[in-house]
This record gives sequence, C-alpha cells and structure tokens, in this order.
Amino acid sequence: MPVRPIPDVAPEVWARRRSAGAILYFHTVSLTIMTAEEWVWRCAQRLRQRWPSPSIADLEEVAARLWQEQSWRELEPEEAAVRWLRLGALVH
Repeated sequence: MPVRPIPDVAPEVWARRRSAGAILYFHTVSLTIMTAEEWVWRCAQRLRQRWPSPSIADLEEVAARLWQEQSWRELEPEEAAVRWLRLGALVH
C-alpha cells in the first residue's frame, strides 16, 4: 500500500495513524444535516448583521428566496448571505 502525504491545503482535517506497519490517513469531515428552517434563520441573521434596516420578517423572506435556488442552498447560509449582499443590489 503506497503512503500518501497529507495535503497542504487543509491539514487540520487529516489525521495520521499507524496500523500494522503502514501509515494511514483518515479524512475527518463531519456532515451536518440542516433543515430549511435553520438555513433560512441563519441566513437571515447574517443578513441582519450586514443590513440592519429591513425588518427580520423581510430578511427571512429574502433568505427563503435564496434557499429556493440550489446554487445558494449549496453554500453555508452565512456565506450565501454575504455573497448575495456583495452582488451590490442593495448596498447603500
């Protein structure tokens, strides 16, 4: 079995283990399942931090619309909020 080096990209998510004379590398990624409601809430909260003037109900509506599009839904909710605001449509 060939030994593969730990990638430099994200070494904190790799663990080195010895087993029967071989060195094995286990990738330690956790999968988090998030409901639509939680995603919308987290997105709305980040929108609120960056864009405080609208009501929370309006921000939740924006977040819910983002959730409906797969390209936004694939991002973490906070990242989606920041990227959406960076589009400049609502920057004062």
